[in-house]
Amino acid sequence: MPAPKILSDTLAFDGRFVRVIRRTFTNRRGKTGVWEVVRRKTYGPIVAVVAITPKHEVLLTRIFRFAQKKYVIELPAGLMDKKGEKPVRAARRELREETGYTVKRLKKIFEAPTDAALVEGKIVVYAGFGAVKAAEPMYDDGEYMDILKVPLKNLPAFLRRMRRSALIDAKVLIIPYLLQK
Repeated sequence: MPAPKILSDTLAFDGRFVRVIRRTFTNRRGKTGVWEVVRRKTYGPIVAVVAITPKHEVLLTRIFRFAQKKYVIELPAGLMDKKGEKPVRAARRELREETGYTVKRLKKIFEAPTDAALVEGKIVVYAGFGAVKAAEPMYDDGEYMDILKVPLKNLPAFLRRMRRSALIDAKVLIIPYLLQK
C-alpha cells in the first residue's frame, strides 16, 4: 500500500518543551486530512540505559509522571537537550544525573519510535555494564524519583509486586530479551 502524500506542516502550538504540528496529507481516496504530531524541543532522540551493576542488578527509576498522574517504573533516561551532544554521551550524562551511577561500557541495543502515532521522535536504548555509584543524583525541580537496584533474576517478581503501586514502562518489561541480544 502506498504511503499518504504529506502536503504541509503548520505550527498549531508552541510550548516551552513541545510543539504541536498540524500535518496535512492526502489519503488513499485523494481527500485531504490532518494529523496532529507532537515534536519535542530537543537536539536528538531520547536516550535510555539498561544499567547493570557488577552484582547483576539492573538500575531502574520510580518517577512521578505528570501526564499519567502516577509513578512509573522506567529505565534511567533523558532528553538530548544539549546542542551538539552525541546520543551515547547524553546517555552517560543522564544515567549519572538520574542515578549517580556511571558505567564502564555502553552498547547500543536498539533505536525505535517512542509513540509512533503521536510523537515525531525516537529513543535510543543502551546496555551499560559495570555500573558503579560515582555521585549523588541531580534532580530537576519537577523530578520526583527513587533509584531502584533489582537483581536481574528477581526482576519479573519485583515488577509483579510494583504493579500495585506504579505503572511499568514497556521498555522495562523487555529487559531480559534486550540483554540476550
